[in-house]
Order: sequence, then C-alpha cells, then structure tokens
Amino acid sequence: MNWINSFCGAFPHHSFGIVGAAVLVLLVAPLESHAQDTLIYAPLPLTNAESVVAQSRDLVRYIEHSLGLTIVIQYEPDYATILDKFARGEIHLVHLGPLPYIVLRAVTSSAEPLVFFREPDGQASYTCSLATAMDSNTEPATTEGPVALTQALSTCGFLITQHLLGSAGRDLNQLPYMYLGSHEEVALALVRGEFAIGGVKTVIGQGYEHIGLRLVMEGPEYPGFALVANSQLLDENTREDLAKLLSATPDKVFDDWQGLGRWGMVKASDSAYNELRCLEAIATMPSCGGLDCAVLQALQHDLCEALP
Repeated sequence: MNWINSFCGAFPHHSFGIVGAAVLVLLVAPLESHAQDTLIYAPLPLTNAESVVAQSRDLVRYIEHSLGLTIVIQYEPDYATILDKFARGEIHLVHLGPLPYIVLRAVTSSAEPLVFFREPDGQASYTCSLATAMDSNTEPATTEGPVALTQALSTCGFLITQHLLGSAGRDLNQLPYMYLGSHEEVALALVRGEFAIGGVKTVIGQGYEHIGLRLVMEGPEYPGFALVANSQLLDENTREDLAKLLSATPDKVFDDWQGLGRWGMVKASDSAYNELRCLEAIATMPSCGGLDCAVLQALQHDLCEALP
C-alpha cells in the first residue's frame, strides 16, 4: 500500500470526492517550450472537472505565454490521488491548501511552495469558522453534534474544526461527524438543520449568511492556497522564474482573469506553515495506522520543540 492510501485509510472513503477517471486537458502554448518538457499541473478538485479546469486556464495560459512552457491541466477527483502522484514524481505543479501541503511536505521535501494566491480581500491568508443555522441555539461549548465537515484533508475539515471545538472544551473525536465534500455542501446542510454545527472556510460561510447560516467562532489566519512545485521535476531556474513572474505581475494583468489568481499572488515560503504544523489538534486526528501519520507527528514534535 502506498503512503497516501495508508494516510487516507482512516477516513471514510466518500470523503475524498467523486470517483472517476482523471480528465486531461491540453492547453497548447503559443510559444515553443525551451526551459522544460511539458509540465503537468493538478488543480484542487473543489468542484466538477469542467469548472476546475476553466478556473485554471487564465493562470496556465499566462505562464505558457510568459515563460515559453507547455502545461497540461490534469484533473484528479480527490486530494489523495493528487498527493500520491506528486510524491511519485508524476506531477510538476499543484494547487494546494495548507493541510494537504504540510501532509505532502512531511513525506517529500520536493514540495516547494512558490506563491500564495490572494483572497478577495487582498490577503494571502484565510480563516476557517464554526457555523450553525441562524435559528439554532447551538454553541461550540455545548454542542453534542452531529458535526458537518468538508474533507479529511481539507484544512477547514477535521483539523481546524477540532482545534476550534477544543478551544471551547469539546473533542470532535467524541462527537458524531460526517464528511460532506465541499464547503457549500456543509453550509447548505447546516441551513437545512441536518447538522448541529460544522466547519467552513469563513469567506464561503459569509456568502450563506443571507439564507440562514450563522458563524459562531472564527479561527486564526493560516497561509492561503499555494502553487506548489515539485523540485524532483522542475529545475531551480524554472522554479525561480515561476515565483518571480507570478509575484511581480502588475495587478492590471489580472483584470480580465476569471479564475485562480485573479486577486494576485505573493511569494510563498515553507516557514509560513509552522503555526499550522504546531497545532495540538494534529496529534488528535484519527489514526491512519502505519508510518505516514508517525512521520507527520514526528515532524511536528521536532519542529515545534525547536521553535521559540
């Protein structure tokens, strides 16, 4: 069994999204590639394949035109497959949230964050919140569940929901919970009263307040979603060129963009994830059995002991 299957073994199978074949979409660059062979880029499977690929087209075409590269957008239906293929050297670039990144980095040092994508408010960071229905009297300190979660490898899923509930004196491991897939599905299920409380990305949850969602506790800021390079496959010059291009591009270039990157990007660093790595809730995530969780937890222990 490979490392990612071991990591995911502890979680419900349906929590990792749609089961289906990978969809390959080739975007042919107008310039001849001279720096690397064709690059494989995997975006996050936040919605359906068609929408996810469309959201990445402006970013991919801009890189192709600017650096003379050819990039294939490879849609994969779940986080687990993306991380596994990256670790096996089959993906050059990937779009990742904070938790999937630190999981990936724990098993391969070849994961290098190049840029953070800015959020609509211009910040290169975001928060997760606990939410409930507007007409519910549920509070984090007294909830008995059930708890609605996104995905096991979603930052706002088990990890930050456990962190926030823990700060209110509750333990998610002692409550009934279910993975629903997306932030939108969690928000709607809460509004319908199907769950007592749930975890969502704050900015997404705010978009459902007008139909009856109530945010009851907001967590700390963590690094935004990142474009992560595979240093096994991309040479240092290409990685530096990508980071410099995307972080230094004038905002006016993004005016006509419709998807990923339209609010700009800033240079990323691995150290920006240290606060997340040191969350006590990492040690309380459901056991995945085997070496992989032990590697993540050992990294947390060694790193956080050394930090001031």
